[in-house]
Amino acid sequence: MDLDGDGWLDLFKRDFLGGPTQLYRGRPGCNRALSIHLRGASGRRQAIGAKVEVHAEDRSWTRWNLPTNTGLSTTGPPRIHIGVGRRESIARVVVTWPSGEVTRVESPSLDGPLVIEEPDASDPMP
Repeated sequence: MDLDGDGWLDLFKRDFLGGPTQLYRGRPGCNRALSIHLRGASGRRQAIGAKVEVHAEDRSWTRWNLPTNTGLSTTGPPRIHIGVGRRESIARVVVTWPSGEVTRVESPSLDGPLVIEEPDASDPMP
């Protein structure tokens, strides 16, 4: 999980036998990553079951937003991290929401978290 919001995954370790709690912060290297934060429509805010496809010129990645345990009786935020290697850009991100709605984001930035919200099916089209 990216605890400090810098785009690099961090690790939090707690020893249940009384040892010290440790935080290992991810350090930037030469590779890049895309952090996608999903916000489902009302009643489905965690967007559990959403399919996320990331397309570059030469490669594609597919991830499913599934509940993850981050502690006793808790789940993590609906975020998906995808390492994209040394690529400087991504062509598009396509999210298929559990409702069947599809959202496309063309040429997203790799410089910060990408927040994608599900369109509310009850909203009339403009």
